[in-house]
Amino acid sequence: MGVVDLKSLTLTDLEASPQVVNSVLHNHGRLRIKTDWLTSASGDSDTSTFRFFRVRSSDSIKSLQVRSNGISSGTDYDCGLFTINSGSAVDADLYGDGFDLSTIVPVVPHIVAEGSFLELRFGDATDAILSDINNAVYTDLGLSTDPFLEYDVVLTGNTVGAGGIIQLTMLYTSGD
Repeated sequence: MGVVDLKSLTLTDLEASPQVVNSVLHNHGRLRIKTDWLTSASGDSDTSTFRFFRVRSSDSIKSLQVRSNGISSGTDYDCGLFTINSGSAVDADLYGDGFDLSTIVPVVPHIVAEGSFLELRFGDATDAILSDINNAVYTDLGLSTDPFLEYDVVLTGNTVGAGGIIQLTMLYTSGD
């Protein structure tokens, strides 16, 4: 195999004639962050849902990071999208299926440089499909056109376990 000089789609489009304009979802978009936490009680039943924040169908999620503290025996959680205002699942395990919160331990960032978290962006795929990183949410859902909707980002505790703190961070670019 010889030496190659490969270019990303961004550079290929930039050098095309006529020039192709790239989407702000992956080129010159503003990286945004949403982060929040909640406390799961020891009495929370299995299949309880934990809603964190809203995402628009035109946004592109770059990273979903979950951290937990004290969720012993919380061994089966999913991460997906639900309709807003306490609505039902659109895809309950789109971004994570069957992950274990009892093994994730947070590290306080100002004390130790690295934090321990579980990355959920690529769902339950055996191998991460890295080319999906620029997908809009509606594309992640398998839709061919944007329905211009908002969804709640939700963790479902299939096996909730003992109570504790769950923290979710979402890095994304906005489709606006």
